[in-house]
Amino acid sequence: MITLINANNYDLNEASGSPSFTRATPAWVADYEGNIIEIPSGTPCFEGARYSGGSWYNTQADGVTPISDSTLKGLLVEGTRTNSLLYSRDLTNGVWGTDANPVYNEIGIDGVANSACTLTDDSATVSRFVRQYLTIPNDSNSHSLSFDILKDTDESRFPEFNLFLSGGTALNDLYFLNTKTGAIHTFAGWSGGSSRATLVHRGGRDWWRWDANIINNSSGNTSLRFLIKPAISTDFATRSNATTGSIVVDGCQVELNQTRPSSPIFTTSAAVTRNAVVMSYPVSGNLMTNNTSGIMEWTPGLSTNGTVYLFGSYSDAGNYMGIIHDGTNIIFRKVIAGTTYDATKALSFTVGTTYKIKWRQSSTFGMDIYVDGAKGTTNANTADMVLGTTFEIGSDGQGGNHDFALHKNVRIGGDSLAYPDRSFNTNEINQLYL
Repeated sequence: MITLINANNYDLNEASGSPSFTRATPAWVADYEGNIIEIPSGTPCFEGARYSGGSWYNTQADGVTPISDSTLKGLLVEGTRTNSLLYSRDLTNGVWGTDANPVYNEIGIDGVANSACTLTDDSATVSRFVRQYLTIPNDSNSHSLSFDILKDTDESRFPEFNLFLSGGTALNDLYFLNTKTGAIHTFAGWSGGSSRATLVHRGGRDWWRWDANIINNSSGNTSLRFLIKPAISTDFATRSNATTGSIVVDGCQVELNQTRPSSPIFTTSAAVTRNAVVMSYPVSGNLMTNNTSGIMEWTPGLSTNGTVYLFGSYSDAGNYMGIIHDGTNIIFRKVIAGTTYDATKALSFTVGTTYKIKWRQSSTFGMDIYVDGAKGTTNANTADMVLGTTFEIGSDGQGGNHDFALHKNVRIGGDSLAYPDRSFNTNEINQLYL
């Protein structure tokens, strides 16, 4: 499938037919140096690979030195998301209300000089800030807010991330971050949302991707405020306007009606939507209706996203198959004439951790699912799966229910793999190299 060696970025290897990739808008992904780069519409995103001249490569800039396997993360598949904040990187723009003296003077998460902003609180009497307001619906939805903040060793000041909804019964969620350790202190959490900081290496430096969600209460709140204070606390417990200090910020993002953020989406004068990814392959010659198996390395990117598909082929509402995560379990599911058959393995995953997922459909033994070699509950049904004309990676066969994850070393096997005591053999499978 995806060899990462030349312009044929996602050709099938030892398999049949031609793949199809769609995404009608640009997207952003981390390359092998950790820089966030923009990828044009119609081109897949491979995290950790090198992008040059419209093609992806698994070698470094010299064209010879291999990129380590641990750096090559695989194909990024995400559903549609919109960043509603304007000028998401340029906090000097007038759309941001600020007295925090923003200066566009730091290497950003794209590795480019003067593409991230320093925010400074230099007042011993007033708490400095940068903020932007958005209009939201009066409902009970969750909204995801996030940005990158440079990791440093400064524990003399702690910045604040302030999420505020107003117009009805106001909600105010306030968090402090230790920019050295990534620890978060919840100062006020009225909405029931939560916050986390994830360490990422971008632009040659370490950053915290700091995100939080705030949950509206259907009381009339129609205004959302995104606010950052560079220095608000000296003890990581109480607020003090006397606190001074600086932070470096990049990639601010608000994804309305979402719980957790997706990958970076850069904006300027208007909100930007990144459309959904659909990566599909022909069933014919690749995926059999029975005595067939599959395996992939799967790295989830969202902790809360409902029921998602790692793999799927859809014929109609009463006939399809999929590898699914339902929030609690990995499930190999087939639906035949409206009846559902599941093989299940419990998996409470950790975001950013890679899992090896393996499934098997056998006319002798039924259905099996494995996670990192551990077998789940077998379903004894041996009937043929009913497939569509294509199968998709990271979505449900209809271009929906995306898993917001990375996919690597996807392989589909034939009937010799239908027996429980057999392991995958490279010569026996159609390899889809993601």
